[in-house]
Amino acid sequence: MAHVSLLNLQGNHIGDPGVLALAPLLRNLPRLEALYIDFNGITEDGALPRLGHLSLGANLLGDDGMRALAAAIAGGGLARLELLHLGNNDIGDAGAKALAAACVSADTLPRLEELFLDDNEIGDAGMRALAAAIAGGGWQG
Repeated sequence: MAHVSLLNLQGNHIGDPGVLALAPLLRNLPRLEALYIDFNGITEDGALPRLGHLSLGANLLGDDGMRALAAAIAGGGLARLELLHLGNNDIGDAGAKALAAACVSADTLPRLEELFLDDNEIGDAGMRALAAAIAGGGWQG
């Protein structure tokens, strides 16, 4: 199992307790680059590992979860991300602004090439913040 580079757990009923139980086990997967945990009822209390691909689509992150993710990004804990999927998570302007603020420096997500924010609740204010972060060099992918 230590040779696993992709772990797909999409469409289960893992929720926060399952993700929290999974998090310590991820240390035993040194080659893990991609974790897909979409459609699992994960909220802002779920854990986030250091990965190249992180797909959290169709969960219940909301703005609070996006703020927690933004804090991890700003702290450099997700600098290896190349793909970040956050579609269908009820993220609004506050969450988009938190993400944008975390990404004002080009070194927070230096490898990010794909960002999915589809089917959220982001409005004009959130989009303006994201556009400013992108224009300012916050994403270099």
